Amino acid sequence: MESSGQLGDKKLVRLLARKSVTLRSYLKNEFDLDLPVITHCGGHSKARTFRNSNDCDKPMNIGWYLMNGIYNKLKGFDNFQAIFNCKVIKLLTNNINDNSTINGVRIQYVFNDGNLV
Repeated sequence: MESSGQLGDKKLVRLLARKSVTLRSYLKNEFDLDLPVITHCGGHSKARTFRNSNDCDKPMNIGWYLMNGIYNKLKGFDNFQAIFNCKVIKLLTNNINDNSTINGVRIQYVFNDGNLV
């Protein structure tokens, strides 16, 4: 959580940790992002961070690898818009027949000093 400047969502971080196997499969199938290596990152008590393999000894930043791969796929869609320097506050949904679909995102912009607008 410290690496996010305290802007990370604690519940989301826990969910991603619990569903890591499912998430890895989804990222591979939907975005061709492969995470075959488990590494021991600073501050962790054991190896638990999945990352991609690369040709050099220094691992690629996992956040950049994931965001870049997802962004590169999504930018091909006409209705995709990337908005930077913001925090997602809420996903706006429609509930139809017990199915939720996301139809928008409520955001808050972040200044360079990390404060929310």
